[in-house]
Amino acid sequence: MQEHIQAATAQRQHRLAIEQLGPEDHDRIAAHFLTLSDDDRQLRFRCAADADWIGRYVAQLDFARQTLLALVAPDGSVAGLLQICRFRTAGGRCAELAFSVDPAHRGRGLGHRLMALALAHAQTVGIGRLATEVAPANRPMRAVLEAAGMEFTREDDDLIGTLAVVTQPVRLAA
Repeated sequence: MQEHIQAATAQRQHRLAIEQLGPEDHDRIAAHFLTLSDDDRQLRFRCAADADWIGRYVAQLDFARQTLLALVAPDGSVAGLLQICRFRTAGGRCAELAFSVDPAHRGRGLGHRLMALALAHAQTVGIGRLATEVAPANRPMRAVLEAAGMEFTREDDDLIGTLAVVTQPVRLAA
């Protein structure tokens, strides 16, 4: 009986809520980025990102142009973070994606879950194309993006991924 209770408790601890973060969440966002190792931050931000740099980065987030969706652990910490930066091109509405997963939560499919959230968000708000810049050495991110159907081109030392978002027509009940 005790083993059953422990297993149920462990399962509940792995449940993650989805939250949209805003300006009031600057500290939580910064804390998440600081859980990443120096190498992970180099891959995510494409530069050396120490605590001061992270603080400045989070302070300049523009929540009018960006959506931040988080997978939140029961203790309130951010286990995974998806950043969607919207922009327009001659071809329509687009968004650039970036995401990161707390090292303590890796290996559980959170990257794939964040990508599914990105696609669902894009379909909901009418974004026609997703794009991202990824370092060739960032194999976990590349695997998630490739599994979602993203196609890559090489640009200098980076890979630029793009994916057309398929929108489903809305059917109204008769």
